[in-house]
Amino acid sequence: MIKFGSRVVCINDLFSDEQIAMIPNRPVKDEQYTIDEVLITRRGKAVTLVEIDNPPLTHPTGLGTFTPSFDINRFKALEEVPAEEVRKAEEALA
Repeated sequence: MIKFGSRVVCINDLFSDEQIAMIPNRPVKDEQYTIDEVLITRRGKAVTLVEIDNPPLTHPTGLGTFTPSFDINRFKALEEVPAEEVRKAEEALA
């Protein structure tokens, strides 16, 4: 499950021309990122990423600004190895 602090990999970096024009910094396929925030938008769940910073965009209604986010389905959660398993593997290699 993708949540705050999760490590993810981008699996879809295809954006429309409009998105490319509006959002200068976008995730790149096969690159890893850290989830900063999970949001519920009118289009479903979306995320912001620690490693990607974008200027605020004017809301389509004209009522303020918002930070660009990315559809959660553009990402796959990375499986984390429990610390105990890492320790055992390190001991076995020592």
